[in-house]
Amino acid sequence: MPGPSDPETSPCTYPCLDWVQTPFPSFEGDHFVFSFNGVESAALVFRSIQEPNTMLWNLIIKSHVDSGLLGLALLLYKKMLELGVSHDCFTFPIVNRAVLLLGSDATYSGMVHCVAIQMGFGMDVYVGNTMIDAYVKCGRLDYARKLFDEMRQRDLVTWTSMISGYVSEGNVACGFSLFSEMRRELEPNAVTMLVMLQGCCDIEISVYGEPLHGYGIKSGLLNDGSVQNSIFRMYAKLGTVDQVEDFFIELDRRDAVSWNIRISFHSWRGDVVKVIDLFYEMQGEVAPSSETLTLVTSALTKHGILSQGESLHCLATKSGLCDDVLQTSLLDFYAKCGELGNSDKLFREIPHRNSITWGAMMFGFIQNGYFNEAVVLFGRMQAAGVEPGAEILRSLVDAFANLGALKLGKGIHGCIIRKSFCDAEKCNTHLETSLITCT
Repeated sequence: MPGPSDPETSPCTYPCLDWVQTPFPSFEGDHFVFSFNGVESAALVFRSIQEPNTMLWNLIIKSHVDSGLLGLALLLYKKMLELGVSHDCFTFPIVNRAVLLLGSDATYSGMVHCVAIQMGFGMDVYVGNTMIDAYVKCGRLDYARKLFDEMRQRDLVTWTSMISGYVSEGNVACGFSLFSEMRRELEPNAVTMLVMLQGCCDIEISVYGEPLHGYGIKSGLLNDGSVQNSIFRMYAKLGTVDQVEDFFIELDRRDAVSWNIRISFHSWRGDVVKVIDLFYEMQGEVAPSSETLTLVTSALTKHGILSQGESLHCLATKSGLCDDVLQTSLLDFYAKCGELGNSDKLFREIPHRNSITWGAMMFGFIQNGYFNEAVVLFGRMQAAGVEPGAEILRSLVDAFANLGALKLGKGIHGCIIRKSFCDAEKCNTHLETSLITCT
């Protein structure tokens, strides 16, 4: 690895344009919003000050960013540069936030970085951390790593940001290598551990998971509840039944998240009896959450155990845990048990229906042979402006075919292909199968 260079003296190789000379797109929409929120008052006060200092410039730019007036925020920063106003270490994070929220590429972040170097902030660890985070979020790990290697002082945020960049790109090997290197300089904290563990959920446990587990025990980080649950989640996804159960027993503090991970694991295995047993066992230790009830409902749905589902629904109502996700899960449960009256009642009670909610009700009608009702519901869904997903459209092909509405079925089939939900050959096979069943 090359030694660190000096950003104060070495030529800048980051994407760098002149802020003052760079043309900006039009932001008429920002001007419209500006007139109808509190930023206008702040701007009037700001303009009344003869020579605003750095702190005031930071505040007025930040107020625009916080209000979503990103274009105007950047134009203000451009004016700040034109007037030669000095910066401090807080200026650059504010401007970078505007750049990232606009979805710009690394060019503008590079311009911010170049200004930081020119103004003597190239070695500032706070500014450096901000720039690494910006480059990572722009997808430029090469720039982030170059800056990381150049930094003379690196703190926990520096290391964690760079490791997070590698892990988020799927390069867990580089992330783990950097994690090991970090330990020679300073001890990782819980946030660093969580970043690494997120990248281990799709990789053999023995490669990275077990070493991280061992480090968690040795360092004492396993005492952190979030780290505990993250390691437990990894075992639940990749481990054996014995590993999952042994880890759960060894947990010092078991909260609702820990129980949910365990219940989810056995639900995924299809052991509905174990899921129900764990649900009742859990209530003797911690109160179930809405997610708990959703997990148990999903397990019951696969086996159509109506009485247990009704008890669960009653508990959810009494405890006030019936959110949109749980209601949709219960809706699906009742539909698969043939209780369409209960499904329809729940559907009407859900205030914010998304495509999953509409789809669950539609599938319920189709599964129970109410094809006409499914088609009518699809019309209502379109009128509500909700975009249907691939599964909804495929199920409608079946509904139209069973109703003998072949022309409408072909229309839905064309919609599936246009939206690229599946390839034409697979879609044609599905349509042909549906048409054969109704002839």
